[in-house]
Amino acid sequence: DLDDAIRLEKIGENYIVHISIADVGALVQKGSAIDTTAQEKGFTRYFGEGETDPMIPREVSEDKLSLLPGGEKPTFTVSIPLTKDAKTKGFKIGEAQFRKTAFTSKGKYDYSTVDNALSNESDPAHEIFADYEE
Repeated sequence: DLDDAIRLEKIGENYIVHISIADVGALVQKGSAIDTTAQEKGFTRYFGEGETDPMIPREVSEDKLSLLPGGEKPTFTVSIPLTKDAKTKGFKIGEAQFRKTAFTSKGKYDYSTVDNALSNESDPAHEIFADYEE
């Protein structure tokens, strides 16, 4: 499952990083069989080589709540203002406020994919990251 994501927004010389996590409560009713099972399991178990025992059914975690590209998904998001040097700007972790949001992913990227896109203008993802090269 892919239940968390980040989005970086450039505002002038500064940034805001938006950290989102799938809102399970938007699709799983409190007290339902899925909710009860999830509370009993407590977490998704990872066994290596891609084997998992998900906390909630795969249909929900890998499809309806997955933050992979392909549609708007319900999320909770916290936004953190950053200076151009990536230092927090007026943010205190104890004062963080999550808000209900809808997240639409533009792609699933790992570090090497982003690095390649930044260094290769012919890479289709170059445009996405070009503003954040600094």
